[in-house]
Amino acid sequence: MTKFISNKAFVLGNYSFGEADRNLILLTEDFGKIQLTVKGILKSKRRDKVATEPISYVEFLLYKKGEQFIVNDFSLLESFENIRQDLDSLGVAFYLLAVLNKFVFEGYRVPKIFRLLKNSLYYLNQERDRRKQLLLLNYFLFFLMQEEGIFRMDEILEHLSFEEKEISRLLYQKK
Repeated sequence: MTKFISNKAFVLGNYSFGEADRNLILLTEDFGKIQLTVKGILKSKRRDKVATEPISYVEFLLYKKGEQFIVNDFSLLESFENIRQDLDSLGVAFYLLAVLNKFVFEGYRVPKIFRLLKNSLYYLNQERDRRKQLLLLNYFLFFLMQEEGIFRMDEILEHLSFEEKEISRLLYQKK
């Protein structure tokens, strides 16, 4: 009997192969970084192709066959349209995804890093101030290093201004 699993994920990257299929690299809420294939997406007229693009926040209905995840269905939760329409925001977002793609190992559950990415993208989607976007990028990298034990958070926070602490709080809160 097949057991279906519903899971939310961010698309870190993708690549097409064959005429209709696309392989996705995802950061999922429950399984960490995984790769899976969406069969027939490139020729489909019914399915939302934006959901398979980097930055997209998607809910997947999956099942596991051996060691591989198979997509049964998916729905787009957030496309981050404001990020996609602003080149500076898009550059920051792609940098965040690239860092996570290199930093996170496949198959390791990383709920704090998932939440950090989620909060960062939602913040970036509504923030147009370039200086605050660059602050976001710096704090994202600091928090990532802190999660890996490179820095301690108290060492970072003691050197921040009020505005910087506020951005820090927004990024690290639970949503």
